[in-house]
Amino acid sequence: MSKIKKYDELSSDIEKIEPEIEKLKGEYQIEEILDIFTDPDNIPVTESSIGINTDLSVKEVKRGDYIWITALLRKPGQSFTSPAIQGVIKLRVVDMYYGLQYLNKVINQ
Repeated sequence: MSKIKKYDELSSDIEKIEPEIEKLKGEYQIEEILDIFTDPDNIPVTESSIGINTDLSVKEVKRGDYIWITALLRKPGQSFTSPAIQGVIKLRVVDMYYGLQYLNKVINQ
């Protein structure tokens, strides 16, 4: 017999859940990119969690647009035995290049 109860509805005294938004300070390394969103209004949000974007369609992105990346982040020098934290990175598109052959040229400009 399970001692853990699962609730699908909010308690009657809770009207709305407002997540606390905390900006991270300092440097972080991106350990793994989980998802990329081009429109924050289309992120499937429920009262219990943020869903994963499984839409594989092509999205239009132009210079000056913002994209949001969900990723696992870790502080530099932190042990790999400590858990990474999930975070959201907001980016503005400055330039776009076609193909990975330009990667070294772009990085070394």
